[in-house]
Amino acid sequence: MKYLIHILVISVYLLSFSFAEDTLRFSDYMKNLNTLSVYSKKIPKISLLKKLILIKDEKCEYQISWNNYILSPTCLLRKDFPDVSYKTIIDQVWPDLWWFNEVYNDSSKNFTYESTTPFFQSYKSIMPKSDRQKYLLANLQQQWKKISIPIKYIYYEKAKELWFFVVRKDLSLLKPCTKQNYKVALASFDNFILAAWKTINLNDHVSYLPWYCKWRWPQDLMFYWGTCWFASQLFRVSLINPDIEILKRSWHSVWLTAYYSDYIYWDDAAVYQNSKQFEIKNTSPQEIYFKTLDKWSFNYFVAVTPQKSSRWVNVNKEQIWKLSAKVVKEIYEIESWEPKSTQTFDSRYDSKNAAVR
Repeated sequence: MKYLIHILVISVYLLSFSFAEDTLRFSDYMKNLNTLSVYSKKIPKISLLKKLILIKDEKCEYQISWNNYILSPTCLLRKDFPDVSYKTIIDQVWPDLWWFNEVYNDSSKNFTYESTTPFFQSYKSIMPKSDRQKYLLANLQQQWKKISIPIKYIYYEKAKELWFFVVRKDLSLLKPCTKQNYKVALASFDNFILAAWKTINLNDHVSYLPWYCKWRWPQDLMFYWGTCWFASQLFRVSLINPDIEILKRSWHSVWLTAYYSDYIYWDDAAVYQNSKQFEIKNTSPQEIYFKTLDKWSFNYFVAVTPQKSSRWVNVNKEQIWKLSAKVVKEIYEIESWEPKSTQTFDSRYDSKNAAVR
């Protein structure tokens, strides 16, 4: 009897749609989805299964109207959405990106890394989670109803399927001229795509860009003080991404406290003219898309891949003596505990230097 009442509750919601147009407005869909989540009790699993069987042969159909997808409820039940390039998805959702639940931790001496999850500002999921919400969608499908969903909400859901590798940088430590040069180098990688199997040399990429702050340095350099801040950030993103191989990397000759606070983290990358170079390679059949995000006094530098990799990374840091250390990147296949490949990066400093401009 109580199950009959629970199904009746859902039927009451459906009754309000029965005399409406064939397309359910997004606000009405979310309102009823949320109401069922709060007030309606659990329905018997067998009732949901019977309902799903009745619509199992229904196709996911959709069309675009203005900035909305008009789609059949079964699309939401099966999470079957239109194919869109992952670059389009990222570009559309990026303005609403709020934060990531995990970023590269440079103070940890040993950690594993796969990817992190993006969170969006003022976003509520459109996907049914409970049996009663799925039952509602199955009923709507039986009535040949369609639901209007803003395109961006579909992109939010699809963005969760991508892999995000994130490094956070505290910009409050940078002096104005250094910060400007860091930003110039950083901006050159925003929206940059590293194609499958391709290599990029950072020294060549950031050479002779406009807007560098030259300050007291020679006026004919390829790039200027501050570019190393971005080189170190790119190095760290490359460390945690299993699809990036680091071909060339140099360390700094001094331990700069603004890089490392009062602790040697060892994962810096120095670039100077062509004598100290940084070079990486995409070792996967899929492209890597780079984005930047400023939040508060931090910058998030992000490498995005369209599909989850079959590999994961373990990073180990070992101090050899006071001013010498090494960072080891181990790449593993999923469900394997034997490293497929290993890269070791030395760091040796002549002295500690607290002065940073």
